[in-house]
Amino acid sequence: MAEPDGHARSSARTFAHVGVSSKGVLRGVGWLAAARLLGMMLSLVSTAVLARILSPSDFGLMILVAVIANLAAQVVEGGVAVPLVQRAQISTAHVHMALVLATLVALVLAAALTLIAQIGQMVAGREIVPATVVLFASLTMPFRAWISVLSAILQREGRFRENTIIALQSNLFGNVLPALILAWAGFQIQALLVGLLAASVLEAALTARAARIPRFQVPPLAAARDLATASYAGTTMQVINWAALSSPNFLVGTLFGAHALGLFSRGATLVNLAKDVLGSSLARVLLPTFAAMESEPARQAEAFERAMAASLPAFAVASTALVIHAEATVRIILGPAWGESIPVLQLLALGLLPRISYKVSDSLLMAKGELWLVASRQLFYLTAIVGLSLGASGLGINGVAGAVTAATALYYVVSLRAVSRRLGMAGSRILRMHAAAIVWAITVACVDVPLTLAASPLGFWPSQILGGAALTLASVILFLCTPERALGGDMAALRTRLRSRLAARLRTRPALSAG
Repeated sequence: MAEPDGHARSSARTFAHVGVSSKGVLRGVGWLAAARLLGMMLSLVSTAVLARILSPSDFGLMILVAVIANLAAQVVEGGVAVPLVQRAQISTAHVHMALVLATLVALVLAAALTLIAQIGQMVAGREIVPATVVLFASLTMPFRAWISVLSAILQREGRFRENTIIALQSNLFGNVLPALILAWAGFQIQALLVGLLAASVLEAALTARAARIPRFQVPPLAAARDLATASYAGTTMQVINWAALSSPNFLVGTLFGAHALGLFSRGATLVNLAKDVLGSSLARVLLPTFAAMESEPARQAEAFERAMAASLPAFAVASTALVIHAEATVRIILGPAWGESIPVLQLLALGLLPRISYKVSDSLLMAKGELWLVASRQLFYLTAIVGLSLGASGLGINGVAGAVTAATALYYVVSLRAVSRRLGMAGSRILRMHAAAIVWAITVACVDVPLTLAASPLGFWPSQILGGAALTLASVILFLCTPERALGGDMAALRTRLRSRLAARLRTRPALSAG
């Protein structure tokens, strides 16, 4: 029998959902969290260097480019990528149509950005949107759009290890190294913008190679109709979410200028890094997992409860640590000149748990196809952020940070209420999920804060190290001693395995010593 040629083999490419298992979820979350954690470390190193070379205004301008360029990714994520992950079956034609739609979205948005900038300049008689922002945002948009589609394929198939490697390679070789080299060479803002564009190009190329998309053929319109069922709601949802998350930056930049935006964005970036490591990793794995359980609502409810039980205590401890050690974090990452970012970081860190956890509840609702309901709540979120931020703007950037945390907490409550209704889950049951997280946060704070204060005569850094070590030790003790019902089945099973391995090692040591 003749061997099929490469084109025939590639045309037979399937895009199956990943199998559902707790081990698979934990493995996927672990890979994505590792990628984001290592990426965060790379970003922190580069930020620590660049913050000492560049000005807050440079960072403020870069944030505008990143926010605008990310709009294409958000539109494609909701309107094209989410349906690719959610649908029970997809074909090569669906993937090709998704790439066509992503390209069209990026081109339309880039043209709209250029037109808006020109109109604004003619009306105001001055440059409203800097030409540098328009150029780099327009160039970056297509690559961010393609990445959303191609990553959806890897996400659907549970290939999170490859996602991890690609993210790290793109960040290191596309962003960090070029930005550092150009900044040292004296290129200022161009160092940040070139790094952003280069990372996007490299990530798109590497993700396309990993996704192994068959050779392009013009897809039939039926493929577009299949995706359109969820596309309108998904697009609306993601655009509103982009507007909600971006609105604080726009408000701070408009009300207080680029310098204040640089200060605000650096404080927010540190919180967003923690959110990405913990929440975004979990959400990307849970969406295809929940989607694969669509015909089994009881399993969905169980999976949701297990995900919350396993993650909420970690979110609570991370939030507490950032609030208590905000000054040390800013000194290490940004340097002493960025002291005004400390209260911004603390206020935003207070809302870390709801900001991460709503991604879990929204992932469940999106997997069940309730994109319009999620979009309506995102509109409430946007309204709350803008309204509260404008009301608190008299307090400066700290007022905006506090308003963002308050709006996020409100949105989280609304999201949990929707999950409760959809799954028939009692409110008391949801409250019990959060009880362990509250206990963990209070306990580690009661250990960390007194020890940090008591050690303050030794100096700032010794007190911070002792307090942080006490917080870490208290977290380990809580993990080992929390009752299984409060800890959750998955974390209890992990604890049992760790105890077994530790006991086995302790039993082998005397034997080795005797030998």
